[in-house]
Formats: sequence, C-alpha cells, structure tokens
Amino acid sequence: IERFKKLSEHLPGFLYQFQLKPDGSTFYPYASPGISSIYGVTAEEVSESAETLMEKIHPDDLGWIAETVSYSATNLTPWVATVRVNNPNRGMLWTHVQSIPEKLEDGSVLWHGYVSDITSLKNAEIKLERSNVMHQAILDAASVSIITTDTNGIIKTFNRGAEIMLGYKADEVVDKKT
Repeated sequence: IERFKKLSEHLPGFLYQFQLKPDGSTFYPYASPGISSIYGVTAEEVSESAETLMEKIHPDDLGWIAETVSYSATNLTPWVATVRVNNPNRGMLWTHVQSIPEKLEDGSVLWHGYVSDITSLKNAEIKLERSNVMHQAILDAASVSIITTDTNGIIKTFNRGAEIMLGYKADEVVDKKT
C-alpha cells in the first residue's frame, strides 16, 4: 500500500474511484492527492459528496457529462471524456478522464479511473485549428488557382480559385491521386 501511495502522489493527474448511489448521489471513495492540482479540492472534501467538485466543471459540459455517466452506469461501459475544469487557482484546464464501471451489490456503480491534465495539448490543438482556418481563408480568398500535392501525387490543397478554374469541388479531389 505504501508503494501505491507513493506512486499515486507523483502522477501528473490523479487516480480515483467515483461512486453513483441508487438515490443519485455521488462521491469519491478514493482520490489521489493530484485531485487538488486539477480541481482545487481535496480528497476529503469529495469523500462524502462530489458536489464541490462538480461546481468546478465548466457549465457547458455538465449536461452531456450527466448523460454519458448515466449511459455508462446503465450499460457498464467505460467512461472516457475530455472535460473542461474551472480551477480556482490555475484558470480553465482541459482534462482527459478515463474510467471503468463496476456494479456493486447495493445497486451503486463504482468507476475506477484516471484524470490527466491535457491543457497544453488542447491549447496547441486549438492554436493549430485557428491557424488552419486562417490559412484556408487566405487560400480561398486568392484569385488564383492553388493546388498542392504530397510527394505521392495526392492532392492536399485545392482552393476556391482552382474550383472555379477547373470546375471541380475541393471535396471531390482532395486526398485523391492526380
């Protein structure tokens, strides 16, 4: 047990058990110390009620989280999600949650899982998406035909000018061999 405790204290996220009782109440029977760095709450604060933790979840995520947790509980399927968290000290974080449910004798469902902080990865993804949208807007605004291919001759770029000039839509030719 001492080894497990040392390991869980040094994870870049946290291990947890989340329990949904038949009456609909929820709590964390176990959460490793990393819960504080992600949610800004202690394991003790959520050991009897998950309410203080749920208050940290981004409001736009609460609805679909409730639906997918319910589905996971009913069908005993893994619950995997990307969840936004409003950390009181660090601001908005992106987390990846992965867990496996287990039906208990009293009708409760207990998930065994892991939460990791993927904020830097998600921010890089968002930045790349914005850059791609901007580049696509520039290409589409160009009054000339722009077509690019990879080294195998597969069309990768086909702008609006190419569509007008050649009479094909981009979705008809992109990712196809020239």
